[in-house]
Parts: sequence; structure tokens; C-alpha cells
Amino acid sequence: LLKKGSLQRNVFFMLLGNGLFAFSQWFQISLIAKYSSIDTLGYFTLTLSIISPIFMFTGLQLRTLIITDVDSKIKFNTFFTLRIITSFISLFLIVVIGFFIANKSLFPFLILLSFQKLLEGISELFNSKHQQHERVEFLAQSLLLKGLAIVLSIWLGLVIAKSLFIGLLLILVFYLFIIYFNDYRNYKNIYHEKVVFEGQKKVLYDIMILGLPLGIVLLIISLNANVSKYFLEIYSGTEKQAIFSAISYILVIGLFILDSLGQSFVPRLSRYFYERKFKNFKNLTIIFAGLSLLIGTTLFVFSLFFGKVGLQLLFNEKISEYSGFLSQYLSVCILVFIASSLGYTLTSIGEFNVQPIINLVILLVNLVLSFFLIKKYELFGVIIVLGICFLLQIIITTYLIMRKISKIQKTDLL
Repeated sequence: LLKKGSLQRNVFFMLLGNGLFAFSQWFQISLIAKYSSIDTLGYFTLTLSIISPIFMFTGLQLRTLIITDVDSKIKFNTFFTLRIITSFISLFLIVVIGFFIANKSLFPFLILLSFQKLLEGISELFNSKHQQHERVEFLAQSLLLKGLAIVLSIWLGLVIAKSLFIGLLLILVFYLFIIYFNDYRNYKNIYHEKVVFEGQKKVLYDIMILGLPLGIVLLIISLNANVSKYFLEIYSGTEKQAIFSAISYILVIGLFILDSLGQSFVPRLSRYFYERKFKNFKNLTIIFAGLSLLIGTTLFVFSLFFGKVGLQLLFNEKISEYSGFLSQYLSVCILVFIASSLGYTLTSIGEFNVQPIINLVILLVNLVLSFFLIKKYELFGVIIVLGICFLLQIIITTYLIMRKISKIQKTDLL
């Protein structure tokens, strides 16, 4: 049914791999919530919110650079060497941060989860090479194995060994096996190359400079996603931060569906735009935004009727007490979905350079509002902040899309 090398086949395997891996990320939160204390869950989610922006930044989006290096002008080993260097820079920064954090209970989480991120970064490079050559079935296979490793390890650690740390150590062991016996061997057998440390200093420096803007963009996006957790931890404590983090993972379901829609809509939107079919472009943009609204509204309505039962089933009794907050959060997430769909639309018309500026503006607004509102209103403050930030993002993005269309229409009349 899916012809080898076809776009449909590539999209299918991309969705399969990313979907299963995203599910494993969510499922481990569910397991930790069920079999650990609320504080342990809080330490885990806070650690992720600390290390994720750092690894996003130092990762330099090497995946994108590999995929777009169509002629393979830069050797894979050069990318590999740079990834190892930047990963250990991340580890150093995280250890330094760990020494300054008052709560020393976070330190083992920081170390174990940082090594997990490091190994995921190495695996990602091999997968990027497969994606470059449109062998995405190997990418999906790798993501599937890592997803299974996460679920199995956390389950063995929490249910059998009664220790989350054992579960996290098992993930590292499984990852090492997957990287060597799956990722590296597939790479070696397909491309007939060995992985070694190499690369001239100038070439490594040039790649780093090339990837730096992409790393900064991901840093800003990651900080935007985690600001609320930082302020909740400071002003409301680990328990409230853990509850918010667990509930916010439900958003992953909707965003995954939206990402699938985005991959389908962007090529068509882009074609309509560059063929000057602006009526079709506007209609499709409205349909995309409408579907995003439908996804958000469906999740919100579902939470009104099944919120408490759902939270108890997914997490635990304590978190299920916050079903009212879940409904408030998902009502605001309707704006998140609309803003995301407009972000895809902005990408479809080639407006790349302005997106980091939008994200930076939203981050600054997020920081200022969080300082005042989360401090005073705690979880409800998060709802207010998110509502204002995403409404602002919708207004800015809509304005930029309309301005670009208007500018081209005026140029065509001349």
C-alpha cells in the first residue's frame, strides 16, 4: 500500500515513530505519578524543565543541518564529533547548576536524565542520516525501541525494584544497546562507514556558528514551555509544580494530532501562496484553524465530563482533585492550538526569520506576567499568563500573515 520512497510512506513512518516515542514520554509520567510520591514526580518534571533548554541550545539543531546537507558536503563524523563536544558542555553546565540549586534531591535526577538526553542526541544523529536519505523506517524503528525501553525500564524500576533511579539506570543501559546494535550497525551496513572522532577545528567552528541561531530559537521555545514550572516551583512548591506538569502532558495528545495536520496542510498552503491563489490560501488557513479549534474544544469538553475519572486513571487520586484546573487549562489550550496552526501557516509562506522574534517577545511577556500573577494566584495565575501569551501570539501571527499577503498583492498590481 505504501510505495517505497513515497512521501506517504515517509510521513507514515515519521508519525509512527514520533507518535510512539511521544506516548512513551507521557506514559512514564503516568507510571511515576502512580507508583511514586508527588515530590518524586515534581523532582523528575522540574529536572526535565531545567536540562531540556540546555540540550536544545547546545544541540544546535544538527539534525536539520544533516538533513539539509543534501550533497553530504560535511562528513557525518564531523557532526558526530561536534555533538559529543556540545553534549559534554551541556553536562558541565548542568553539574554547575546542580551545585547552586538548594534542593540537593534534584542532583541524581540531573545526572541520570542528562546522560539520557546525551544518548538520545547521539541516536538522533544516526536517525538524521537515515532521514536525509529518506530511509525513515530505520528512524521509526529506533524511536520505537527507545520508547519501549523507557516504558519497560520505568515499569521494572518502579513496580519490581521499587526505585525510580533503577528505572532511569536501566534506560541508559537499554539506550547503549540500541545505539550500538541498532543505530550504529544500521548506519555501518547501509553507508559502509565507521564512526570516528574527526573534523578540522575550522569546520567544527563553522558548523557551530551555522547551528547557533537554530539552537537559540529552540532555547527560547523550550524556556517558553517551562517558565510556568519554574515560577510554580519557586512560589507554590514542588507539589503544585508536579501537578501542573502532569496535567500539561495531556496537551501532547492534541499537539501530536496538530503536528500531523500541519505536515499535511503546509505543502498545500505553500503552493497556494506562491501560485498567488490567495482566496484558496485564506480558505485553507481558516479550515486549518477551525480544525485546531475543534481539537482544543473536544479536549476541553471531554475534561468537563470525564476530567476527574481521567486524571485518576492516568495519574493518581491526588492529581484527580484538580479536575477543575484541568478544564481551565484545556480551555486556554484552545488558544494554544490556534496559535500553533497559525505558526504552521506562517512557515508555509516562508516567514522564518521573524519567528524567533515572535518567540522572544512572548518569552519576555511570559516572564513578566509569571513573576506577578503566578506569585499571587498560583495555578490560576498560570491560566491567566498562558491565555494572554497565546492570544498575543495569535494577534501578532495573524497580522504578519495578512501583511505579507497584502504586500504581495500591492506588488502584483504595480
